[in-house]
Amino acid sequence: MGVHVGVQRSAKEQALLRLNAREYAAGEMKSYLKRKGYEAAEISEVVETLVAEGLISDERYSRVIARNSSGRSKGPGYIRMKLRQKGVQLSPEEARTLFQENSSESESDLALRLLRSRYPRAHESPKERQRAYQGLIRRGISHEIAQLCLRIPIEPASD
Repeated sequence: MGVHVGVQRSAKEQALLRLNAREYAAGEMKSYLKRKGYEAAEISEVVETLVAEGLISDERYSRVIARNSSGRSKGPGYIRMKLRQKGVQLSPEEARTLFQENSSESESDLALRLLRSRYPRAHESPKERQRAYQGLIRRGISHEIAQLCLRIPIEPASD
């Protein structure tokens, strides 16, 4: 294990090292390089260059986040919030489309599955219904779908 004394990487070298590990959004890379102490002008130039070269793509990054999130039973609202935290702005419709492209089930099917597995007593009391509603919202299910699914009598899970 060698110690690197006095070795200063350029912002582009640092960004490329980071991109070897995983996909990054442009805003996320800018934040990373800023935390590493690089100057704002250099950061902007490097990120613009990497975007132009196709090494950073917010669209590609969005698909990765959507795929990972939907695989963890998260809905479009969660995907949108996660991307916003990383500097990628999406409309609710764009988030819904990303979810649909990367999920094997619809948002309402996901909500019903979550209700069956995590909130089987949601229809027994207003308190349980509120708890289930909040749980669905935290998972990125839209208010409309959560309300609709809570009106449907839930059959117990059959596994």
